[in-house]
Amino acid sequence: MRKSDLTQLLIEHLTEKHLHLTENAIKESVDAILQCIIFNLSRGTRMEIRGFGSFELRHVPARKARNPKTGKTVKMSERHRLHFKAAKKLKLRLNTRSRKV
Repeated sequence: MRKSDLTQLLIEHLTEKHLHLTENAIKESVDAILQCIIFNLSRGTRMEIRGFGSFELRHVPARKARNPKTGKTVKMSERHRLHFKAAKKLKLRLNTRSRKV
């Protein structure tokens, strides 16, 4: 699912229940939520959305790796890796037999 698909799904779902919401307001809301997550992660702050999961950056130290194609040793610099941990509620929902496919 792309961001545009998510936005369209929210537009269909929310405009039925909340007639005062416009498509533009929903699009801006999706963009704002994603920008908040990106901004906080870039500052090193852990983000948690209760019932969904948490996002955090994990430090990966510099190391030596091997190119599998050539066999040459390559030095990889230190970096950060994005880690997502699903909430218990989400895991239960995904692993129930009654879920829709």
